[in-house]
Amino acid sequence: MALPEGRRYSNPAPPIKLNNRLASLRRSVENGDARPTDAAYVVFEELSVELAGHLRDLDGVLASDLPAVNRELERLNLKVVEAE
Repeated sequence: MALPEGRRYSNPAPPIKLNNRLASLRRSVENGDARPTDAAYVVFEELSVELAGHLRDLDGVLASDLPAVNRELERLNLKVVEAE
């Protein structure tokens, strides 16, 4: 599946959709015999920014919610979740 020239992704998508779009971009770039198009570079930059936002969100959840989850897991004598 090739990416349409000039396609923009302005709305943040759930991470699974972002992963699918990154995979599509990768296939598009790998299947070509020439250098990636300017549009591919634009899409890569947009997806990179979106990924950075998801990673920031994840860091926030890990910092704010994971300690409470782990306390509850410990209370139930279950294994805690470790984030690296």
